[in-house]
Amino acid sequence: MDAQLRTRLYRHYSTHHAGRVTHAASRANRYSRITRHLPAHRDARIVDLGCGQGRLLQALEAMGYTSCEGVDVSEEQVALAHAAGLGRVRLGDFRLALAEGGLDAVLAIDFLEHLSKPEVVEALELVRGALVEGGVLIVQAPNGSSPYCGHYRFGDFTHELAFTARSVRQIAALTGFSSVSVYPCEATPDTIKGAVAFAASKLSSTLLKAPLIAQTGVVRGHVVTLNLLAVLRT
Repeated sequence: MDAQLRTRLYRHYSTHHAGRVTHAASRANRYSRITRHLPAHRDARIVDLGCGQGRLLQALEAMGYTSCEGVDVSEEQVALAHAAGLGRVRLGDFRLALAEGGLDAVLAIDFLEHLSKPEVVEALELVRGALVEGGVLIVQAPNGSSPYCGHYRFGDFTHELAFTARSVRQIAALTGFSSVSVYPCEATPDTIKGAVAFAASKLSSTLLKAPLIAQTGVVRGHVVTLNLLAVLRT
């Protein structure tokens, strides 16, 4: 994407697209599919790339993590994070957050799809270099294997890419990660509404996998949810 257009789009990203986050709704269990892959020790150094208004950071702090920070390129998003009391959110791109190194975990939640292909490779290489041995990168991104991928992929004009389990493994190997696990992004069944959504997601995923199995001859490993979650380890 043209740099000038990118700047224009992110300048008022909350107003024109993301809306304003209600931080009071940032329950830790809302993010359990992500946080279960984090280091157990609460002094782990964690960076959230493209953290937006900091809702995930707030949830991590509620869980007891004491060394978390985030970075985002949208001045409006960062200002809203600061207004909510999240001083650990900095204005800048991913390179800023990864420069110091020594990180135990990096979060790229709804982040990589905003980059070009060369930028994705650069970001993963920088993350790999910034993580300690045994560190983890957690990615959530639009899933190109979902028949409804376009809902997320094209639902935000700043999006550049979608991913599949195969393409994530491809770029992870290219950039030096030792292992990759890919999971569906399903609703968290922590409320009645969430439980209904979780059950519906399970049923629809089962139905959607059948054509893929028939076409590819591969029975296991298909991820068909709108987003996928990938856990990359050093």
